[in-house]
Amino acid sequence: MNKTSKADLSLIKRINSTLIINTIREHGRISRADIAKVTGLTRATVTNLTASLIEKGFIKEAHLGSSSGGRKPILLEMDDSKHITCGVYIDSEFSDIYLTNINGKILEKRRITFDKGTSPAEVIKRICEIIKEMTKEKTPLGIGVAVCGLVNSICGVSIFAPSSGWRQIHIVGEFKKHLDFPIYVDNDVRIMTLAESFFKVTLEKYNNNNKKDFVMVHIGDGIGSSVVLGGQIYYGSNFGAGEIGHIKVVENGTRCNCGNLGCLETIASEKAFIKRVSQTLGKNVTLDEIISLYRKDDERIKLEVFDEAKYLSIAIANIINMYNPSLIILNGGIVKLGERFISHIDNEVKRRSMPYLATTIAPSLLGDSAIEMGTCALVLEKTFERLL
Repeated sequence: MNKTSKADLSLIKRINSTLIINTIREHGRISRADIAKVTGLTRATVTNLTASLIEKGFIKEAHLGSSSGGRKPILLEMDDSKHITCGVYIDSEFSDIYLTNINGKILEKRRITFDKGTSPAEVIKRICEIIKEMTKEKTPLGIGVAVCGLVNSICGVSIFAPSSGWRQIHIVGEFKKHLDFPIYVDNDVRIMTLAESFFKVTLEKYNNNNKKDFVMVHIGDGIGSSVVLGGQIYYGSNFGAGEIGHIKVVENGTRCNCGNLGCLETIASEKAFIKRVSQTLGKNVTLDEIISLYRKDDERIKLEVFDEAKYLSIAIANIINMYNPSLIILNGGIVKLGERFISHIDNEVKRRSMPYLATTIAPSLLGDSAIEMGTCALVLEKTFERLL
C-alpha cells in the first residue's frame, strides 16, 4: 500500500471518528446500531472506531437502552472523566484562566489583573505560572487562547488588538517559552462562535441545527462578529472578517481605538452605552443598575435602550443584506436587557434590511460561558485532528 493510500485511510478514519463523537455529543446517549443509522457508517466501522475512542478515553459505555425484544443495546456517551482542556481569555487589563471537562463544564477558574501597559511577555508569563499550578494533577489536552482584535489563528499571532495595543505578538511562541502543551489561539468572537457551532445549544433552540449559515455578534468593550457559511467560520483573506465594530456610523465622531472616527463601537459598545446612560442620568451607573431601571420602565433608560437598538441594527442589517444568514446570535452583557431590547433590534433591522430574508435574531443561550466553552471546543477540534 503506498503512502498516499495510507494518508487517505487515516483521513477517512479521522473524519468518521469525529462524526461518531459529534453524533454521541448531540444525542447524549446512543447505541452503536443507532450511530450507524444516523451517520450512514457500517456497523463494523462503528464498532471498530468506538472501541478506539473508548480506549482513548473520549467516550464510554453507559447503561443498557430499551428494547422491544431481544438483547438490550449498550448505550454510549461522552466520557468527561478522563480528559480536561485549559482555556485562557486575555483582555486589556485582566485574564481568565480555566479548566473544563470535554463537555465544556468549568472545573476551576482563576483571574489575574495587570496594568494596561504591561508587556505581552509579562502577561503571558504570569498566565503560564497559574496554568502550571492548575495542571499539577492532570495534563490538559491543550490550551485554547482567546484574544481580542485581529488574530492569525494559523501562526498563533495577535496581529492587532486595539484595546490593549498589542501588535504582531506571537502568542503561541510566548506560551511555548513556559509550557509544553499544544497551544491554539483565535479571536475571542470566533471562539464564541465555535462554541455555538460545536455544542449547538442555541442552534437547537432556534431550529437552526440543520442550517449551516449563522452569525455571532458580540457586544462588549468592543463590537465584533463572526460569520459561519456552510458550517465553516469565514476568516477573510487576512483574518479580518467580522470587524463590524469599525463600521463608520457617525461622521467626525469620537476617535476609536483603531484610529478612525465615528466607528460603531464608539457609540454602541457596552462601555459607550454605559457612558451615555450615565451622562443622561447625571451620575455614574453600572450595567446591572441600567438593566434594573429598564425593567422598572424608567423612561430615560427606555429611550437610551431604543437608541442602542437602532445603532446595533445598522450593522446587523448590513450583515443580513450581505450574507442572508438564517440566524443571528447576540452575546454580551448588554443582551441581558432582555427580550424587549432584542425585539427593538429586530424591528429596526426589518426596517433597514431587504424584505423576505427571514433572519431570526436571538440571544445566546451560552451567555457568559461562551468563551470557556469555545476554548474547550477549539482544543477538542485540534485534538481530534491530531489524535484520531
